[in-house]
Amino acid sequence: MLYVVYFTDSAASSEQFKMAVIELFPKLCYYDFEVLRSVGGGAGKKLKPISPESPIPAVMEIETVVGTSIVYIRPTVDLLMVIIFHYICE
Repeated sequence: MLYVVYFTDSAASSEQFKMAVIELFPKLCYYDFEVLRSVGGGAGKKLKPISPESPIPAVMEIETVVGTSIVYIRPTVDLLMVIIFHYICE
């Protein structure tokens, strides 16, 4: 599924971007996540962080690196932790 987030203010901070992502995916408020871009093509396509310094870059940095292309959001949690978390909560 593809979600589109529009920012009219390219000076939006990384915190504002993070809040917009959490609004779309509320469960992410419990986890850290990183913003990635696609590199390469075909079967060799890989995901790389947009910013090596920060897992969640500011909107201007995203715009500079990928333009209006697709970015990917990936939680930075261990799957085992997620399973344990859900098991304890249920």
